[in-house]
Amino acid sequence: MRRFSLISTLGSTGALTDYFDTEKINYCCITGFDLSQTKSFVIGSVRTIECEDGPFEDENISTGLGYLDAINPGDILLVQGSQKWAYFGELMSTISHQRNLAAAIILGKTRDSKFIQDFFPVWSNGYTPVDIKSRGRVKSVGVPLLVEGYEVTEGMMCAADNDGILFFKSLTEIQYQDIEKILLHEQKIKSLISSGKSVKEILKFTDSF
Repeated sequence: MRRFSLISTLGSTGALTDYFDTEKINYCCITGFDLSQTKSFVIGSVRTIECEDGPFEDENISTGLGYLDAINPGDILLVQGSQKWAYFGELMSTISHQRNLAAAIILGKTRDSKFIQDFFPVWSNGYTPVDIKSRGRVKSVGVPLLVEGYEVTEGMMCAADNDGILFFKSLTEIQYQDIEKILLHEQKIKSLISSGKSVKEILKFTDSF
């Protein structure tokens, strides 16, 4: 996470997409998700869990839970869930928080929103109190997931905030440094605005917003 420390503090998905568009870097952007902590911004490596619908006797939760022990601090958990039931809730969030994961993104429903919002950022397609038991199971972990036609594999990067969720391939150290320079430049512009500088004076420092 040291590499992302400045980006995590000052960054946003908007700043990243602006940079990606300028540099013609391919990325996937998905929107319309509920976020448990609306001021959250995270960036980290993707780890995946795939679930499936069905009247299974065993929801195979032990596989999903056990996988959390293999995940590194700062990783982002991406779950292919369901629109019919919730896979992720208070206990999974508590474990993920204890393991120092950055966040969880659920392609489907989650639950226990009353508790999750207090300590762990979770993106989801909404909430339901209905549990996975007898309705679905964990199918596999560490596998590629198809996100709106875009294949997301483990080791790819994810950045997310209340505006949207981005998936992209790892960037070079120079590209990360370029992003940090842009973020620091924007902070300087904000300082000029806060200090009461005129638009003419601000435009002497930057040629665009």
